[in-house]
Amino acid sequence: MKESLQEFHDAAFVDGKHVLCDRCEQGLLTEQPIQTAFWRGEGLVVIRNIPAMVCQTCGEEYVADLTAIALDRMRGNGLTAMGSAERMIVPVLDYVDPGTSE
Repeated sequence: MKESLQEFHDAAFVDGKHVLCDRCEQGLLTEQPIQTAFWRGEGLVVIRNIPAMVCQTCGEEYVADLTAIALDRMRGNGLTAMGSAERMIVPVLDYVDPGTSE
């Protein structure tokens, strides 16, 4: 298990060179904040500024073990211990089959 973001960042280098993405095996991993969203009852919750390593070719995102655990704890606590940074209005659309005309 990675002990810190710095150790996770350092793991993206071998012998001073960037590590290639495990998924596409072409892109280099770079440190970049990401965001995720999940449903909490009838509401959608967005968590942003998550430290991660992101493939610059395919977009695959990697988070450190401790970051994943922290995200699980945030979800498990029902987000009651923390206030929201802001609220956003999200459009909700019904799926329309492209084969049908309206």
